Amino acid sequence: MTAALFTILVVGGSCYCFLVVFAAVGFRREACTGQDTSRTPPISILKPVGGAEPRLFENIKSHLNQDYPEWECLVGVKESDGELRAALVARFPQLRVVSCSEGASGNRKVAILEQLVQHARHDLLVVNDADIHVEPPYLRRLAASMGPGVGLATCLYRAAPAPTLASRIDAFWISAEFSGQVLAARATQGLRFGLGATLAFHRADLEQIGGFAAIRDFLADDYQLGARIAGVGRRIVLAPEIVETMAADLGWRDVWLRHLRWSRTVRVSRPLGHAGLILTQPVMWSLALLAVAGMTPWTLAVSAVGLASKLAASWAAGRATGSRFVFYQLWLAPMVELWSFAVWAWSFMGRRVVWRGRALRLDSSGRI
Repeated sequence: MTAALFTILVVGGSCYCFLVVFAAVGFRREACTGQDTSRTPPISILKPVGGAEPRLFENIKSHLNQDYPEWECLVGVKESDGELRAALVARFPQLRVVSCSEGASGNRKVAILEQLVQHARHDLLVVNDADIHVEPPYLRRLAASMGPGVGLATCLYRAAPAPTLASRIDAFWISAEFSGQVLAARATQGLRFGLGATLAFHRADLEQIGGFAAIRDFLADDYQLGARIAGVGRRIVLAPEIVETMAADLGWRDVWLRHLRWSRTVRVSRPLGHAGLILTQPVMWSLALLAVAGMTPWTLAVSAVGLASKLAASWAAGRATGSRFVFYQLWLAPMVELWSFAVWAWSFMGRRVVWRGRALRLDSSGRI
């Protein structure tokens, strides 16, 4: 009976992986068809910054090299970061740097966004995290994605790893495992959430959902923004643009805490989807099958299919995000899945997360 259950889980996981391949191929095909980039409404980029992070100046510079006619970039820094503010103003005179209060409670990033949007001149707003690096066509492709009925455009992202194995696990998970989950969700049910790598939306839609104040108490602000805009009848789309982040040179504990935070925020935000991740682990269940049933021709064949499907899904998702790292390090795929399974299983053991050095507890709705 146990062997039969594990066989079903391996088959289910393999089917999921083939779905990722199908979804990734479809996404790449759509991205290669080209967009009408002639529509270029003015854009305000809102970039909240939590401190002097690695590559911060390089990331901000990439936002100032846009092939776009009219746009502005606003960076929000904490009031206590006077030295960082002075450095940004001196290095990037065209940047609009705003000193912001973080607030005593809730999501401090959203508190900064609440203040930044008050200084923004334009209707079309683009929000992304401080660690995101973009290419010159970024704004053109986002604007082209904001067609009729679209309330929010978001982007996949890839990660460039630091040399450590923990950082490689982190980067592979972002570029292949997580991206595969997003592509599968898009192919089966459509998107009803956003990704912090990029959120493009209109000021009118933000105001309709109650502004940033409506999501200030939630840790997963990107998810909440997308879900609420979708809730008022607007479409969420995945833009063809891929942005990049640098996986931090973190130790195992820090990577674990970061992935656990992501997993627990998904658990409280999308509980059914989170529970369904049990069907996305063909390598894990293959090992369980071999452990209980031994190495027979049947179990070896099933396990081989599970491993092959995982490699195919990782390769396809990595190709969709343009990650060369995934191609060269495909052998990491089984290890990353086992890591993901451990994080997923432990995510059910509480709602405590660590974010930017703060220990937080989430309620059942994802509020801090």
